[in-house]
Order: sequence, then structure tokens, then C-alpha cells
Amino acid sequence: MSTSKNAANLSSTINIAEQISNYLGLDTLDQKEQIVNDLLQNGRQMFRKYEKFVSPEIFLAETSEANSLNEHGDSPLLSLIKQHIMNQWELSLQSLSPVLLFINRTKEECFDHFNRVLQTTAETRGTSAPILFILIQLLFQTLDPAADKNVLNEIFNSLTSDGIQSLRKFANYIAGEDLEEQLSSDESPLFLSLLLYNNDQIPALLKKHKIPNTKDLYNLAIHSVTTSGLLIGLESVRAKIAPISYKSLTESLRDGKPPLQLTTEVAQPQIGEKFFEYVFLCVH
Repeated sequence: MSTSKNAANLSSTINIAEQISNYLGLDTLDQKEQIVNDLLQNGRQMFRKYEKFVSPEIFLAETSEANSLNEHGDSPLLSLIKQHIMNQWELSLQSLSPVLLFINRTKEECFDHFNRVLQTTAETRGTSAPILFILIQLLFQTLDPAADKNVLNEIFNSLTSDGIQSLRKFANYIAGEDLEEQLSSDESPLFLSLLLYNNDQIPALLKKHKIPNTKDLYNLAIHSVTTSGLLIGLESVRAKIAPISYKSLTESLRDGKPPLQLTTEVAQPQIGEKFFEYVFLCVH
């Protein structure tokens, strides 16, 4: 992605933050940044927390389905959050063009499904939704992102725990051709999305158990876990880890809750607070 495209997306992000603040009438409030950040990171579901900070008219417009909807059934706030999410996809996926191309192709070819995924994301997760979870929802067009969230969560948890090939367990929900396309190459959009997710999670997991990044261990572990899952993937790099650390690591995975698990609660932000502090620094 060009520098000018990056600058345009950042400018658009700043503008969206300003528009949300203006629309909600937050400009004179000390809590403005906190409120806007919360809405962008965690979705419009957070809006009800801030009822006392907005006018009754705006609150009614955002909480009544019959009011102020555009042609896609979005309220003004939901529409702005959707724009922001798409901007963040553009920014965060600039080095992963197959993933971005898949998202854009789905938007062009299956707009109704794309919009349902985007709308649900803007409503319930905001930018905290991992790109991997977005890809899963777009790929499984037989599953509704709101009504079938438990199945989608199960797919996510299976991929992050058992690796890319565990997608076959959910073959009933996806066309065979689409399934094989995602599993046949380590350049497929789903593989790259899982790799991106593990690139954040696996080093943090290894550091937690005081396992250093020697001899390119982290990168090897990231790729192995993406391909084969947590236990088998970590087994493949066992020779590079001190036995006492490996024992601690594997016991934590077998005995405890899987560390890479998507819940139905608000996920942790993928784009950190420092980014949003920078946005408001630029605005002001």
C-alpha cells in the first residue's frame, strides 16, 4: 500500500473520530476520548453505557431500530464505526494482500453477507475483532454472524488450538472447493490470517514461560502451531526449548483453559490504545 493511501486512511480515521464526537455532542466533555475509543474498539454495544452523556434525542435515535437508519439499516453511529473498521482493515492488512483481496472480493460478490459480517462486527466487537475471526465469518456464508455466533466461535477456537487442518471438522458448513482452496496453500487468506493471529499470541505465550527467542524459535513455533495446532506445533520445536520450560508450557496447555480462545464477551483490542491516543493527538 502506498504512503499516500496510508495517509488517506489515517486522515479518514481522524475524521471519523471527530464525526462521532460531534454527532454525540461530546466536544466539551473530558470523557470524549474515552467514549469514542470505547465505541471504536468494542462496538456500538458500548453506547448504552454513556446514556447520561448524550441528549435523549440522540440516545433514542441510536437505540430505536425505527429511527435514523440509512439504506443499509445503519444508524449514524453504526455507519461511522463500520467505516472505521474498514479503514483499519486497509491499514493492518497492507502487507497481507491476499487477505485484503479476499475481503474486497467478498464485498463485491456477496455484499449482503459482507454487510452482515461488518454490521455485526461494528455492533458487538469493533476493531477488537481479530482479522482471523472476520475471515472465518466471511468464508462461512451458510452461518449468520449474529445467530450462529457459537458455531463461529467454535471454528475460531478449533483453528487456534488445533491448526489450519482442523477446518475440515466444519466441512458441512462450507463448499468443498472453498475448503480446499483455504487448506491447499500457506498463502491462502485463512492461513495468513491464522498466522497473523499466532504472530501475536505465540511469542506472548512463550515469554510467559520464560522461553527466549533463540535460533528463530518464535517464528518456527508460529508457523508450526498455525499448521499443526498448539500441542503438536510446540512439540516440533521441543529440541530448542529447555526441558523444564517445555514441561511448564505443555502442562499449562493441557490443564488449563486454552489460551487462544474467543469468547462471546468483548475481545481484547487488536489496535492498542496508543493508536487512539495518537488519533486524538492529531485532531488536537
